[in-house]
Amino acid sequence: MSTKRRRRLLIILPSEMRGGAEQYALQIAQAAAGAGWEIHASFPRRVATASLVADLEAIGSVGRYHPLEIPESDKPGAQSRRQIMVRLLRTLWLLVRLRPTACFLVLPTLQFMTGSVLACGFLRVPTVVCFQYIHEFPFPGGLFPFSSRFLGMLAKARRTQRYIAISEYGRQRLARNFQMDPGPIQVVYNGVDHNLADVGEDVRSTCRNRIRAELELEDHHV
Repeated sequence: MSTKRRRRLLIILPSEMRGGAEQYALQIAQAAAGAGWEIHASFPRRVATASLVADLEAIGSVGRYHPLEIPESDKPGAQSRRQIMVRLLRTLWLLVRLRPTACFLVLPTLQFMTGSVLACGFLRVPTVVCFQYIHEFPFPGGLFPFSSRFLGMLAKARRTQRYIAISEYGRQRLARNFQMDPGPIQVVYNGVDHNLADVGEDVRSTCRNRIRAELELEDHHV
């Protein structure tokens, strides 16, 4: 009898609620499980993420949830060295305990979960980091004020990591913020279920007319 261990994917999110980024992570988990991977997911345990835990565990015996207290915030001090170190250490402990084959990190925005990104890099775990949204920051040049030392740590972590942006705009902003060549950053657009979009020509025409009226567009624009 073979004793070969099933490939183990660990998905990490900082989420305290369920939205588009969390649904994206769940779809990745379901697809990976269908390809034979053992799925583990970690994010803060909250009332608003209870349905996400249930859907993850509904994947079957290969879907497992592990609470991980790495919530993020835009409040002052949330990105302090101490806070980043706390999230890094908590992620390190999880990685040592689970020993994943690979990690998939889903970040709502680029300054979130930097501790977890560094932890995966420190242990050289093959990791894909998906940046779902990268906005204009209220700092000079619209860039987040990462220190040069911190950017150097991220550069070392990237030796075993791949970055994904969901648009070309996001790709360029990610490269500017991390002061890196945009070449290695892959753009993977968020998909749409065509079955959900198949609403019929009459409904589609009505929606187009409404959009044209609201935006004061000519017929050929939509």
